[in-house]
Amino acid sequence: MGSVNRYFKNGHEVLWPQVLQALTDPKYANYKTTFTGHSLGGALAALAAARTAKEGYRRSDQIMIYTFGEPRVGDETFATSFDALIPNSYRVVFRRDIVPHLPACAKDKAWFGGGEISRPCDANAKNKPYHHGTEIW
Repeated sequence: MGSVNRYFKNGHEVLWPQVLQALTDPKYANYKTTFTGHSLGGALAALAAARTAKEGYRRSDQIMIYTFGEPRVGDETFATSFDALIPNSYRVVFRRDIVPHLPACAKDKAWFGGGEISRPCDANAKNKPYHHGTEIW
C-alpha cells in the first residue's frame, strides 16, 4: 500500500488495539464508521481508516474520514492506494498552516501558479511525502 511516516505508524500501533476493540464489538458490527482528527490525530485517523478497510473490518462505503490540519502521512503510492480504498476522505486545511505541508514533499518544478504561496507536490516523485484524499482549502 506504500510507505508511511514511521512516527505516525508507531503512534497508530499504540492506539490500534482500542480502535480494533470498538470495530469488532458485535453491537457495532453493521455500523458505518467515521474517523476524524486534528493535526497528528488526523494522521492517526487516516492510518486507522486505511487499516479498517484493508483488513475488512468495514467496507469502503461504510467508512468516512474528515481531518483538520493533517500532515502528509505517506508517499504517493500510499496516497493513491488510500484514495482507492477510502473514497469518502476529506482533509480540511488552512493554506498558511505549516502542519499540512509537513513532512515536505518534492515540489512540481514544472508548475507555474503566479501568486500562489507554494508549488503543488510532484505526484511523480517516488518515496516522497504526498497527500491523500480530497483537500478542502
